[in-house]
Amino acid sequence: MAPEARERAVIAGLPATVLDQAAEKLGLSQRGFLAALKIAPTTVARNKTAGNALSVDDSDRVARLAQLWHDTMVVFEHEQGTRAWLTGRVPALDGIPLELVLTSQGFNRARTAILQLAYGVYA
Repeated sequence: MAPEARERAVIAGLPATVLDQAAEKLGLSQRGFLAALKIAPTTVARNKTAGNALSVDDSDRVARLAQLWHDTMVVFEHEQGTRAWLTGRVPALDGIPLELVLTSQGFNRARTAILQLAYGVYA
């Protein structure tokens, strides 16, 4: 998705159903996935029932995760490796990439790390 389209989608609010798809893609339970992204399950349930979109903040975290998924697929070229990297502890990051998408700073650190792997460029 082009950056402008991604920004518009985040501002409009992503549909709450993307959380189910993302949790499944990562091989995580809904509860574990929501906990990692610090999204309240009750809020998600309420949004799904009412057909409401996610908040801008929640949508932004999910969009950052989608971008990181895409970047990680470039390196591993298969979902199993991508899933393992995103949900496992990465010593170079001193953290779990999935949890780093909570902030733009954490996302940038994780994205830099995976792009360095992809292109063999290290700072």
